[in-house]
Amino acid sequence: MDIIQLLEVLKPAKDVVTVQIANDKDQWASVVDLLKAVIPAIVTGGVAWLAMSKSHQQYKENSNRQSEEFKLGIEQQLKTLKLNARLATDIELKKENCREVRVACIKYLSEANSIQGIRSNRAMFENLAKQYPDNTNYVNEFYNETAIFMQAKTNLSNHFLLLLSHLNEKGDADLHSAIVGVYDNFGINDSTTPSAAGDSTAACSNELRKYISRKQQEIIALTDSIDN
Repeated sequence: MDIIQLLEVLKPAKDVVTVQIANDKDQWASVVDLLKAVIPAIVTGGVAWLAMSKSHQQYKENSNRQSEEFKLGIEQQLKTLKLNARLATDIELKKENCREVRVACIKYLSEANSIQGIRSNRAMFENLAKQYPDNTNYVNEFYNETAIFMQAKTNLSNHFLLLLSHLNEKGDADLHSAIVGVYDNFGINDSTTPSAAGDSTAACSNELRKYISRKQQEIIALTDSIDN
């Protein structure tokens, strides 16, 4: 039951101020009503906060994973670029070396063939100078041909050494051996027959073609590695 206190403060009864104080039961009802109104909002807010927190965590994880994948991708691209650059350099070096071997070998064989003609002329004037020792023309021609012959052998030796500097004795063994064979017949052995000399130059030309073909295949393989 409600408790009513009537206070009269220097006033007649009609001016009484009425103060109503709720009992404990009504107070708890108000609290319950307040909680009923507030709790759903709190729960909703909590659920939203948890959802946002989880979403933020997933976002961070996705960002970290994407950053790591991006980093790994960049590193892989850099490695690929370095590898391709190295392969491209190897390709150019092989091309350049192959061109130099081809040019040097052609000059080498040309020098060898010219030696064969010079050798024949020298031998002819040598025989004439022996038969006609008083004929100064034959003697002088013999000396001239000898000087030409020695210069040709020097040129051959220079081309020989240049060629060997471009070759691997084991990896390019066949061409290396053929080049040495030509030098033996034209640069060392002056009594080599024209037939033997010709066979050695033909063998060298054949090995040069094989060498170039092999190097071209190596270059193609390296180019395919870059494309892949």
